[in-house]
Amino acid sequence: MLHGDLQNFLRFSSLETLDLSYNNLSGAVGSQLDGIARLKSLNLSVNLFTGGMPALGKSQGLEELVLSANSFYGQIPSDIGGHPNLTLLDLSENDLDGVTPDGIGNLCKLETLLLSSNSFVGLIPRSLSNITSLSRFAANQNFFIGSIPSGITKYVRVLDLSYNNLSGEIPADLLSSPSLVSVDLTHNNLQGPIPWIAARNLTLLNLASNRLHGELPKELGSLRNLVVLRLQKNNLSGGIPDKLFELQSLSNLILEGNYFDGSIPDTVGNMRSLIELRLGGNRLSGTVPSMPANLRIALNLSHNLLGGSIPSSLSALTELEVLDLSDNNFTGEIPSFLASIRSLTLLDLSNNDLSGIRPAFGTYVTVITSGNRYLINSTESQNTLRSRDNKTTLDEAVIIAMFISGIIGSCSVATIAYHCLPQSKIRDQTARNSIFYASSPSFRLFIERVHRLQREAMYVERDDSELSSETAE
Repeated sequence: MLHGDLQNFLRFSSLETLDLSYNNLSGAVGSQLDGIARLKSLNLSVNLFTGGMPALGKSQGLEELVLSANSFYGQIPSDIGGHPNLTLLDLSENDLDGVTPDGIGNLCKLETLLLSSNSFVGLIPRSLSNITSLSRFAANQNFFIGSIPSGITKYVRVLDLSYNNLSGEIPADLLSSPSLVSVDLTHNNLQGPIPWIAARNLTLLNLASNRLHGELPKELGSLRNLVVLRLQKNNLSGGIPDKLFELQSLSNLILEGNYFDGSIPDTVGNMRSLIELRLGGNRLSGTVPSMPANLRIALNLSHNLLGGSIPSSLSALTELEVLDLSDNNFTGEIPSFLASIRSLTLLDLSNNDLSGIRPAFGTYVTVITSGNRYLINSTESQNTLRSRDNKTTLDEAVIIAMFISGIIGSCSVATIAYHCLPQSKIRDQTARNSIFYASSPSFRLFIERVHRLQREAMYVERDDSELSSETAE
């Protein structure tokens, strides 16, 4: 790994390609490149350079300039447009700021423009729409404001304007170019509906965390090459198009945090590429259909109006890591097969109407079941049942004690009467009492209860001995 500054590498005036990336070179570049007039490609990425952008006045033939992942600061020189042969300009991951000069639109051969992870402000230059060769434009993680220029994707294949302060509606033509492959506009302040989509080759569409509203365009269901669709945290509404669940190339479908209603179509089970499905925080109703067995990252259906029992078809998700069914209307017991999915790291079933005994889960998974008032934890179930048995036994004991107390009292009265009454009357009364107690329903009930308690005591002793044996094993 190289250290020091550039001075030792600038001795060759006829040098055309200079790649010093991934070193520990430092210092300011300034005008040190003036002596290399024939330079066509300069790569100084991933170093420790500081200061302003290098002066490129004499490098008129420069085609590639890569300065990413350094600590360059200041503004882009206003004469940047004076290098018409530039095809690659990568200024990402620096401390550059200020307004992007309009002259950048004069780079008529520019194919890739990367301005991401800086502190640029102001508007995105409309002149970029004039560069017919531009295929990739990334200006994410800056402070750009205003609207997205119309026509910016006429030739662009990859567009990333995420994490800015852009506002207004998405241009009607933004998603119409047949050459468009990837669009990321997440975390802005964009409003209005999602425009008409004619970009048949689109593989990634990320419009998350904006203020978009309206229904999903039906054309989404025709994007056969779509792999990632992220529309979460907007104000979108209506039903989810059934054809969206027929896209066989779709691997990540994230629609949570909107106002979608209706049911989840059965066709979702046929999505053979789907590894992540997040539909939480909507108004979906009905039951949960069979899910594709290839789901791995997450299945999130939380905060909806879904009901019925937890379907047994979920047992096929043997590689799933996160299952969130919280805040719905699910009923019935928690299926024991959920405890057998060893890949699970989080299982959230809270705030439903589940009942019965909660299965025992391993320590590898975080299980949340609060808010199910009829659910009994597996660790508490045996103690709960024993408490009920003990309570029953105690009630029986109280009854017997009261009955015996009555007998003792009767015997005491009989003893007193024996000594005070004539013997003939005592014999007659004793005979009548014997007949009374033998035929009394209370007496017969007492005898039956005693026999039943004896049988239950035998069963409890046998269960306790079996439980002790299992614990010892």
